[in-house]
Amino acid sequence: MKKIIIPVVILVAFVVIPMLALNFIEKEYKNKPRNVPAKHETGQAFADKVRIQGGEHMVRFGSEKIAELLPKYERDKKNLDILADLVHHYNSIAKGYKQLYKNEKAKEPHAKSLKYLAEYEQAMEKDWSQRHEIISDSNMLKIINYYIHINPIEEKEKYWKQKWLDLNLEKWENGEQTYQVAYWIRGMSAHLLERDPVTGKHPGIEESQHWGKIMDEIGKPKDWNPSQPW
Repeated sequence: MKKIIIPVVILVAFVVIPMLALNFIEKEYKNKPRNVPAKHETGQAFADKVRIQGGEHMVRFGSEKIAELLPKYERDKKNLDILADLVHHYNSIAKGYKQLYKNEKAKEPHAKSLKYLAEYEQAMEKDWSQRHEIISDSNMLKIINYYIHINPIEEKEKYWKQKWLDLNLEKWENGEQTYQVAYWIRGMSAHLLERDPVTGKHPGIEESQHWGKIMDEIGKPKDWNPSQPW
């Protein structure tokens, strides 16, 4: 009798009970309400959502920055960094409105961006005599960028690129003979110098090769990672 009972107990413990438990779990899973994830938005609906979210973020973030900058501007209206940031953030707001297809609303921040760009340029010209002390590389790169993208005027772009070239040549002559200075002299020389209509030669190519050799002699810094500012 004991021999019969023991196998039955084993059968119940290791086969029947696990099967009953598995059936119970399956029923519970089937009957339990589940949150079915919505289908991923695709096509135009998704593109519109991204466009709207991006535009709203640009308007909101730009407005927050302008609110921080204007009191600083009132205290120091000739500060180059403040003026540059005002140009950038007003332009960002205008771009945000355009992305939202609100072109009328974009007109005011765009006009203000141009207003502060004019003030920025005036302040740069005024401080040019102290350019090595007051005007930073960032200030120069930003004004070139603005005359390419925010208020595209080719004459202004060339004018400030020429000043940027002259400034780097002065740095070189004053002993700042670094890889970065040579890099900008090479780039601006190649861009600004025009082909000779008589000989057909392009002096910019020779200048570029000359300064490229100097850069090789100096050696690229380990963490050198130039970015195209425009």
